[in-house]
Amino acid sequence: MNQILRWALDYCDIYMPFFHRPTLNLSRSPPVLLLALCSLGAFLSRTQEYYEVGKLLHRHVWSQTIEVGNNPVFLLQNLSLHTPSLQSINRNRL
Repeated sequence: MNQILRWALDYCDIYMPFFHRPTLNLSRSPPVLLLALCSLGAFLSRTQEYYEVGKLLHRHVWSQTIEVGNNPVFLLQNLSLHTPSLQSINRNRL
């Protein structure tokens, strides 16, 4: 899981730098943010198994937040940046 989070944060550093790594405390982060980051990291992996896990995590985060209307601002920001990134990654895998 640490590697998956690292892939996600490395990607975010380049394409959407809104995490300040020196002060980022993942143990105090909302669980839904961790799941979204894990989903992104899994999508970025080079293995089909992780990619499939990333899809499952993404669906879970989406169903538990957007579909039920439980959408704090940080989550909407994350998903708004996350979803286009995943679509781009998915197109590149084909």
